Amino acid sequence: MAWVTFTDPEVAQVGVSEAAARERFGQAVTVTRWDIARVDRAKCDDDEDGFIKLVSDRRGVLIGATIVASRAGEVSGELSLAIAQGMGVGDVATAVHAYPTYATALQQMSGQVATARWTSSAAGRFIGRLLGFAGRQ
Repeated sequence: MAWVTFTDPEVAQVGVSEAAARERFGQAVTVTRWDIARVDRAKCDDDEDGFIKLVSDRRGVLIGATIVASRAGEVSGELSLAIAQGMGVGDVATAVHAYPTYATALQQMSGQVATARWTSSAAGRFIGRLLGFAGRQ
């Protein structure tokens, strides 16, 4: 499912909502929310009202997103494709994005989620200890 409401700011929803994901998967979902003010393009445009929310399952596969921002309709297309193709946060993070654009936020957010997933995995914890990162703040 995908829809866009062309208000000011625009509102877009693709895939499942956070509420629907929690109902279906319980706590086995990851929700990442960024205020649009964190996005460099929004700062350049002096248009910092809104947010982007990504919902992924326990495997890191994107299952939903909500965007409230002036370019929500444009950004939603990439997320709709990622969800339809069963792509994970790592796939979005490694895709090339023009900078500065609103879509850069998707790359940065997905990278943050993918990194957190990896560093909390058994392999990530082992390598962290091996490299001496354990216990660092």
